[in-house]
Amino acid sequence: MVRTSAPIWIQRAGQLWPYLVEQAEKNETATYGDAGEHIGIHHRIVRHALGPIQRYCLNSGLPILTALVVRRGDGLQGNGFLGRSDEIGRVLSFDWKKIENPFSTVAESDLNKLARRVLRDPSKSKEVFALIRTRGDEQRIFRKILIKAYRSKCAVCGTTFLECLEASHIIPWSGSKPEMRIDPRNGILLCSLHHNFFDKSIINIGPDYTIHFKGDGRRTEYGEYDRFIGSNFDNNTLYLPIDPKLHPKKEWLRERAGR
Repeated sequence: MVRTSAPIWIQRAGQLWPYLVEQAEKNETATYGDAGEHIGIHHRIVRHALGPIQRYCLNSGLPILTALVVRRGDGLQGNGFLGRSDEIGRVLSFDWKKIENPFSTVAESDLNKLARRVLRDPSKSKEVFALIRTRGDEQRIFRKILIKAYRSKCAVCGTTFLECLEASHIIPWSGSKPEMRIDPRNGILLCSLHHNFFDKSIINIGPDYTIHFKGDGRRTEYGEYDRFIGSNFDNNTLYLPIDPKLHPKKEWLRERAGR
């Protein structure tokens, strides 16, 4: 999930991404002025929209798409560019059609409205999903939905540090039907630590919402801090949304356990 920039710059990055892909397909670079004009901002602040794209490419092991944005005077990238000297060549030779735009193109206020629609009636998830065009938007709206449903609290440990809370899928995104990908009943709000534990099956969650600590499979004895963050939650019950219709679907928890 992209979480490193303010929402407005994630949205701007989503607008800039297809323009840069188009430039790559044409084997052309663009100036900061060209890029700014395309998304309606001044060339001096284009770097804020380029930042999320550069980070995404670095984290995903992709050529750095922002290499195509250069200064008008000398044809070089700006000071914040982190790519190699041959990065433009790598970008131009890469098949960008196989990479979906990972950033939002939807305004934050519109995502909030869509999230409220799903919270009122989770059966509307399929209808709302059809209005969302990028995986980045899917992840943003799913997190919004779960934060509201779980009252900004990790369902395992109860932490309320918003920056640490993540939207965890029960049936993983890659194995979900489209309508399940933003359905709150296919999600649990977890802190980053317990999200990782859930993904690695260090903890499992039963269809009765009981937490089962499985451990890492290498040992049976744990230190005090390991027990504090892990085994002490064994046989506890999840913190659940107040509204029962937003509770995790028991059949999806069973399906995950059977995988």
